[in-house]
Amino acid sequence: MVQRVRTRVLVKAFGDPWFWFSALCAGIATLLILLPLVRVFSESLAAGSQSSVGSSGLLGNYVIFFTKSRYLLALTNSLKVVALSTLFGAVLAIPLAYLLARYSLRGKGLILTLITMATAAPPFLGAYSWVMLTGRYGALNRLLFWLLHVDVPIQLRGEAGVIWVITWLVFPMILLLSYDSFCASDVSHREASMGLGASRLKTFFKIELPLAAPGIVTGLLMAALAAFSDFGTPSIIGGEYPVLPTLVYGEFVSEMGGNLSMASTAGIIMVVISTIALVGQRLSLAGKSFASVAARRGAPLVPGPGLRFVTILLAGTVIVISFLPHVTLLVVSLMKWKWGVLIASFTADNYAHLFQDNLSPVAVSFFLGSMATVLDIAFGVGIAYVIVKNKYKTLSRFLNFTFMIPYVIPGIVFAVGFIIQFNQPPLVLTGTWIILVLVFFIRKLPY
Repeated sequence: MVQRVRTRVLVKAFGDPWFWFSALCAGIATLLILLPLVRVFSESLAAGSQSSVGSSGLLGNYVIFFTKSRYLLALTNSLKVVALSTLFGAVLAIPLAYLLARYSLRGKGLILTLITMATAAPPFLGAYSWVMLTGRYGALNRLLFWLLHVDVPIQLRGEAGVIWVITWLVFPMILLLSYDSFCASDVSHREASMGLGASRLKTFFKIELPLAAPGIVTGLLMAALAAFSDFGTPSIIGGEYPVLPTLVYGEFVSEMGGNLSMASTAGIIMVVISTIALVGQRLSLAGKSFASVAARRGAPLVPGPGLRFVTILLAGTVIVISFLPHVTLLVVSLMKWKWGVLIASFTADNYAHLFQDNLSPVAVSFFLGSMATVLDIAFGVGIAYVIVKNKYKTLSRFLNFTFMIPYVIPGIVFAVGFIIQFNQPPLVLTGTWIILVLVFFIRKLPY
């Protein structure tokens, strides 16, 4: 009897298109997520060019990593950048998010829209813009010389430059998630606290901040992961300041002959750190999710003149600094270049030259992005449906787990994994546009 029931269930499942879709997604997850990571891990256990000199054994590469100063320096620098940039981003974002959520302010929608737009530019463009702004003859240094008549050039390089640029990269993530959390809080809790005699400051720290903690901590995690995996900023503005993403890249494409084993070892260590961060976020929020039977949102409070001024000043400052790189790129794109030097003369020739002679990279970028987006929409909606409906528990749990892995794994690790996985038969995709589409597709699918 039991055997007949199982047979009927299998026959019913095989006749369901969603079963075959789930099976297809499970195959994609295995091929494009699990196997590349397994290949990176297995490569980290292989004997590299340094293992015979430094240490041997199954974990020889890890011994080398934790005993050689240049690897430890990159690890320390990465953790320092993550900690400081996330801290500075939180100091800017959380107070502003609270003020925007609690108080009525003209132009609030515009402020949130502009802060959201500030996240649109790729990280390396922000770093490139700050290099142009703070170069020896950059706009900021010229302005300071004109105002103060003192030649004290500001140069954002090395550790300070990386932390500064990444802070403005991650602060919108913290702000937007914190804003949503403060807005979603039930006003009844705040009213009850203040009705029992608690001050507004005590109510904030005892009631409002704990209620908003899930969104704030999630924003901090997203910011930390973005800072940890950012390759563009330290590669452009960091100079000789090593971090783990640039270390992995340097080991992989070294001019003296790449050391794939050590690149994979550093990549696995990045995976472990990212996973620890995610687990820490889950543990910190365990038992801290709150829900009301009938949540009531209160009307925004009317700020006094002083508080309104502080809010507008803070919002205006962060928006100006956030968009300074965008404005810099726009202005520089309209200026003449001669022998690699900017000439103080505006022209549209740069755009004419782009559309006449250099449009191919733009077209390729749009093509790759569009292909990956179409795949993300098609598979993302289908996977979400399967997970929510939970028709096939084992498959649903497998898909829910594996397709969130790219959210945690740094992009440089996936790049190495894809090159190892698809650089030999039966699928040789390295060096083709297909591998780029697949990487973009998998990296953005969790969103």
